[in-house]
Amino acid sequence: MPCLVQKQQKRVAHEDTEKQLHYLKDVLGAIANSQEQASAPYLTSTINRVYQNYFGKQDDYAELKQQYNAYLLERMEQIQNKINHAADPLLAGIQYARAGNYIDFGAMNQVNTEDLDHLLETALEQTIDQKTYQQFCEQLNSAKKLVYLTDNCGEIVLDMLLLQQLKKYNLDITVIVRGAPILNDTTLQDAKQCKMDQEFQVLENGTDIAGTELELISDEAKQAIQQADIIISKGQGNFESLHGCGLNIYYLFLCKCQLFVNRFHLNHLDGVFINERDVQI
Repeated sequence: MPCLVQKQQKRVAHEDTEKQLHYLKDVLGAIANSQEQASAPYLTSTINRVYQNYFGKQDDYAELKQQYNAYLLERMEQIQNKINHAADPLLAGIQYARAGNYIDFGAMNQVNTEDLDHLLETALEQTIDQKTYQQFCEQLNSAKKLVYLTDNCGEIVLDMLLLQQLKKYNLDITVIVRGAPILNDTTLQDAKQCKMDQEFQVLENGTDIAGTELELISDEAKQAIQQADIIISKGQGNFESLHGCGLNIYYLFLCKCQLFVNRFHLNHLDGVFINERDVQI
């Protein structure tokens, strides 16, 4: 809750003081009137509607999204070669896809290419829980349907490289993106910019929430998720909205805010790869 409010304070800091006051009161009201189980992504979407009532439109991330998609597409072939020549290409694909989760203009105070490059350069050095990875590999051998829940633009280029490794298991793969623009999250338009739709079935989830609220997404997306043998969920927002659902989800993200650092007893920008059934928080 404090994080949500602080972000809105920063968002309207340049506005008239009286307008700021009224806006922040309504933001607090939206939070206070929400249901106890409301996730941060859901509340962010609610707050955006309050913002639109005051200021007419949401923040536009279109240029940043295109910029980071292009930045990673330029490096795609080089990273793909590193994955293909790794001792375990699937593991390498997971490590790079997780590193890409850094590109998050919602959770991060600042995103820059220097830090991104460092994360990519050291991606193969970062650890993955071996028990979880072994379980994941065993399940891949018997699975028929896999759903991949995307998060942010830019990182979807690295998601594609992981998905190419997963294709080797002869899975029916469905990729799910947001149904409308929110922050720098991936939409169908962004997936098409990266040509993801040319290799994989891509579904919109029907919402502008920076997460996956099972009760609110489209019936088609919900059915795909519920019928999947394995679900890979990218990003903190998807974790916040899905944790507790009981499905066979493998969460893949970087700890980008203090809440997640505390929850998982990790350092800032450390990576997580964990199954829903093993999360004890």
